[in-house]
Amino acid sequence: MQQIIPRNSPRRCTKVTNHAKSPTLCYASKFRLSFVVNYTKLSYSCCKVIPEKSYASTAQFCFKRSKYSNFERYGMIHQILNKLKQKEIEELFTSVFTSSEGEKEGKLIGNLSAQLASNIDNNEIICFGSYKNKTLIASIFFSRLHFNQSIQVFMLAPVAVSTEHQGKGIGQALIKYGLNALKNRAVDVAVTYGDPSFYSKVGFQAVSENVIQAPLRLSMPFGWLGQSLTGKAIPAINERPVCVKAFNNPIYW
Repeated sequence: MQQIIPRNSPRRCTKVTNHAKSPTLCYASKFRLSFVVNYTKLSYSCCKVIPEKSYASTAQFCFKRSKYSNFERYGMIHQILNKLKQKEIEELFTSVFTSSEGEKEGKLIGNLSAQLASNIDNNEIICFGSYKNKTLIASIFFSRLHFNQSIQVFMLAPVAVSTEHQGKGIGQALIKYGLNALKNRAVDVAVTYGDPSFYSKVGFQAVSENVIQAPLRLSMPFGWLGQSLTGKAIPAINERPVCVKAFNNPIYW
């Protein structure tokens, strides 16, 4: 059981529930970059990027029931999203964060997602989404951090799974899918800022700012996480990176 930290605490990072079927929300007033849900143990079938206009006619990405869970077969597809999906993306993030953290946070993260979505270029900002029955039920962003060195580093943030689809492993599967896509693009390192107990399940580990600094000063350094996507150790980079404009605000850090 994780420690429950009062809602008004600036160091609040988790909200724990004892209800077996309820999601665990790993979030903080300063961890605005992440929204994750507890998950049921799953095994996954492989999948590939599905072109945006053809997803309805392609084979679906399926989760397979594990012998360790009561999880039922759940079909969906993952795809890269573009600027035309801005409204859907904003509505998803606003709804998810309003439900979990209140109207003020919902508006804040909804606006952040809208800024990111309006600048999706599949180069500096990449967005992935999960669809079920043509409805967007999960979305994640990767945005590039620029260093003077010749190294490709992307930050995972923010992440949202629709309230009614939480607790089914969807967020974790979509993150893994996105990380595999980054590997195929020869990205060297992925970082994020969030709850270590969740992100460790998708390969992230605590990383010192002596190795890779965050774009702005961190209020909770223990939430700064990273992973190599090359199989080699993360190289030390002695400089602070430049992030995309949407994240250049201390409120998120």
